[in-house]
Formats: sequence, C-alpha cells, structure tokens
Amino acid sequence: MELLAQDKIFLKSGDTLSVIISEHDKKSVNYTSYDDPEFNTQTLSTDQITKIQLSNGKVIHFKKSSKYPGSYVGIYLGEAVPVGDFAHAEANDERSGFAESKAFLSFEGRMRVFRIIGAQADVSVGAFGVDSGPYFEYENKIDTAGNIKSVSGKLSDYQYGTFSIGPDLGFNLGRKFKVFLPIQLSFISIGTKGDDEITYTDINNITTTINRSSRGVGSGLAIGVKLDYMMGKHLALGVSAKAQDYEVVMKVQERYSNGTNIDYQWNQSVLFFYAGLNLHYHF
Repeated sequence: MELLAQDKIFLKSGDTLSVIISEHDKKSVNYTSYDDPEFNTQTLSTDQITKIQLSNGKVIHFKKSSKYPGSYVGIYLGEAVPVGDFAHAEANDERSGFAESKAFLSFEGRMRVFRIIGAQADVSVGAFGVDSGPYFEYENKIDTAGNIKSVSGKLSDYQYGTFSIGPDLGFNLGRKFKVFLPIQLSFISIGTKGDDEITYTDINNITTTINRSSRGVGSGLAIGVKLDYMMGKHLALGVSAKAQDYEVVMKVQERYSNGTNIDYQWNQSVLFFYAGLNLHYHF
C-alpha cells in the first residue's frame, strides 16, 4: 500500500489531527482522515485551529481576529466652525476674532496599544474666513473718546495648522462599525494670510492707514468621536466630530503710514468645532 503524505492540524482545544489536507484558506481547512482517506472530506473553521503543518514541513499559523479595533491611517475632511471669542465680532474691540467657518483637511493615524486603548495623532490644515462687516459698523461715527470719526479698510483671513496627539478608546459595534473616542493634547500655529489694512480718520479729518499682521501659537485640548463603517476588510468610511480649545499668544505688528511701527501681544481664546467625513484604512 502506498503511504500518503501526512499533514497535521493543531486545534485550539489542544488536540492534533493526522490528516490529508486538500484545501485551505484564511477561513477554513478541508481535509480527509489520514487513516481513512476514502472517507468524506471534512471542513474545519480556522477559528478552531491554531496552526497546520503540511507534509513538506511548512507551518501555517491562524491568528485569532481581535474583538478590539486596531490601527488605521486616513484623511478627514469637513467644516471647521469657530466659536467663542474667536468667532465673536465686536466693533469696538480689535481683539475680536471675526472668524467664519471654512473647510479643513486632516491627516490622521491610530495605533492600538492595549485592547481598547490606542494612540491617535493627526495634522490639520485650514483657513478661517473673516467677517469684516461688524468691525466697521461705527464708520462715520465718533468713538466714545471723541477721537475717531470713521474707520474703513479690510481684514485678512486666518490660516492655521494643528498637530494633535493623545490616547483614545476604541470599540467594535458588531462586525461593521468601529467607534473611537480620542482625547488629545493639541498645538496650533495661526496667523493672518495677509495684512489687515485699517484706515482711521479723526475728527480733524486726518487719515492714518495701518497695516496689521497677526501671528500666534498655542496649545489646548481636543476631544472627539469617530464612527467608522467597514466597507471591506480594510477600508472604512465614517463620520467624525471634534472640539479643540486653545489658548493662543497672538503677536501683532502694526505699521503706520507715517513710518511708525508698534508691536504688541495678547492672549486669544480660540475654540473650533469640527464635523465631517473620514476615510480610513484599517490594519
């Protein structure tokens, strides 16, 4: 009798089967008994198997799929909405933010550290429009000190970049949905894309033009939630929302038409709320 090549199946129960494997993939192994190869072909799910050893000596391990979310990289695109002082427009306060919402783009990644805990980081870039109207609402009016007759000009948009990193919690909701709850330390660099150009006319009809640039850096806390829907084994489409609160030191330079330059700074509260879609590749 011709001896048949022997394969082995190592079960998670601790048992070992001597078999002849006819076919195998990531989901199942088809085999017949080594002692009775004429018997009907049997199938075992790889969930029951730790590894198989083929007759040629090759060993194939079957890893148990984790019930916890793993790692991903991806992009996040949506609307960034300024709130708080940064979005507040007060005609008599030069420190008002005057910011309006615009689109932003974020590149992000997550690495699982332990079970539900992961480390998440992202880099965002974007811009904020400026609502310049309220700043000039006292045009052709005398200010409370009786010095300024009118103000006119234009305000520049802001541009910004952020870097955020911190822990997050991840959960699987069934087989298709993954939820992430990041809490991050975030850093921001922000400034006007161009110069503000402000023209003051005093009660003596003397006009002064000021070109003003603003730059700032700061740090704060970012809290978010992400929901991913798995469209395949690796690719996921989801929705995300995040709030980022910063305390920013704004440095300002004002250049007057008479040749005078004035530098000063103040602390600016900058609070953003983000919402949009994310596309992730899960490992």
